[in-house]
Amino acid sequence: MERERQRNIRELRKKRKQQNMMIMSFLATIMVVATIGLLVWFVIIPQINIGGLPFMGNRDVVPFHQYFSLNPEVTHVVMDDQLLREVSPLVETRDGSHNVYMPVSFLRSIDPFLFWDNSANTLFASTRYEMLEFIPNRLNYYANGNSHPLDTPIRREGGEVFLPASIVEGLYPLAVEYLPERPYSVK
Repeated sequence: MERERQRNIRELRKKRKQQNMMIMSFLATIMVVATIGLLVWFVIIPQINIGGLPFMGNRDVVPFHQYFSLNPEVTHVVMDDQLLREVSPLVETRDGSHNVYMPVSFLRSIDPFLFWDNSANTLFASTRYEMLEFIPNRLNYYANGNSHPLDTPIRREGGEVFLPASIVEGLYPLAVEYLPERPYSVK
């Protein structure tokens, strides 16, 4: 009887030891996971946001012209200069204000990805996240297939397509101004 009692005590101790080992293993696993999580949260993520890790390459912000392979040399255009020899911008005066329309042939020197489709009678422009479709004289445009209102439609005159300054300034880091002494300026 004494032997049986000691055997039962040994088995209980063995079970407790196994339970303690399982609890210790579980706690060790939780500590390892927490340490990895803290390492990712406080070390790796800030490194990615600052400038990237060595194995990820450079994740700095890419300048607009470099991303789209545009010509950064075109920074200032005035009508008297030689840049707009072929087609002049259109200026429409409505209620005392001037609406300037820039020719797509000029804008292609800045953005070679502008595309006019004669068969669809549509101008396509792409941004990093959207495909934009403009149809002349319509007060809406399409972004990724969804219709949106447009204050000033694009125009097509004499075989040339013209974008309103508001669209040009929305698509590109440009400012289009109408100055009576120097009629058109693009910066």
